[in-house]
Amino acid sequence: MSLLKLLIIGHGSQAKAWSTNLQKSNASVTIGLRSGSPSIAKAKESGLPVIELDKVKDISDFDAIILLTPDDSHLKVLELLPNKHREAQRIIYAHGYSLEKDYLHHRFPNFSHLLLAPKAIASEVILLHQQNKPIPAAFSLEHAINPASDLEVIQRIANSVGMTGRLIQTTFKEEMSCDLFSEQSILCSVLPRVIKLSYDTLVQNGVSQELAFLECCLESRYILNTLLKVGFPKFFDIISPNALIGANKATNKLFDEKFEQKFKDLFTDIESGKFYQEIESADIDTLRKKMVSLYSEGDIEVTRNTLQEYLN
Repeated sequence: MSLLKLLIIGHGSQAKAWSTNLQKSNASVTIGLRSGSPSIAKAKESGLPVIELDKVKDISDFDAIILLTPDDSHLKVLELLPNKHREAQRIIYAHGYSLEKDYLHHRFPNFSHLLLAPKAIASEVILLHQQNKPIPAAFSLEHAINPASDLEVIQRIANSVGMTGRLIQTTFKEEMSCDLFSEQSILCSVLPRVIKLSYDTLVQNGVSQELAFLECCLESRYILNTLLKVGFPKFFDIISPNALIGANKATNKLFDEKFEQKFKDLFTDIESGKFYQEIESADIDTLRKKMVSLYSEGDIEVTRNTLQEYLN
């Protein structure tokens, strides 16, 4: 079987993770960047060959082009590629958002648009590969031009990156909706906010910072591990009576019909396209500063740094 020859466009966290794992699996990896990108020097320092997308004349010899730049840049990136690729050149996305939002499969019908979406942040993509543990992932061939050969390449890339478990077949839209909703409903909102709010409430009421951190932050990791290990019903069958009574009280008090409706509204805004508009109008720099400032309040970071022995 011939060596995979891959072009990864981008050199951010996911691009670095994919290229690191692919190199260790003996794939041929080249990084594609715009002329003048500050990432060119960094990519070369890592030992990877680099091509400048706006200057290169031919990319037809790559088995696949993997788009790992921010979603909002994909349209502009693909506009640099026409007349430089072969018919049915494979374009692999790590998320479904850009294709669904900008109809990239209609704008660029000569590409074979494929999805290979790891369900792990970049640091975990590297760590799981190092530990020889499968990286969970989903894929889609709905916009493939040659489904059989495209699937073979997707599977080879997945195995080389470390996505060695069962790949979940999906669609671009389903992956996009699931990804955006989970970020909003728990991963980047409820989870960090409730953990910090619980910590701050305990500290404000006289509990030591270290104990509050262990209870609210560290035990969250253990609880989630247990839920995944034994399952949700079993978890509530084995927790202590006090924990069970407290869980019932908080569930009834916090998670009322209004809360559930807000979840439904979040999903509706994604499905209707309203969230697209919010993304388009957002001032990312201002918003990032706002969220960083919010989570910089209080002393949770100071406490986290003093308890590093428990976090590795």
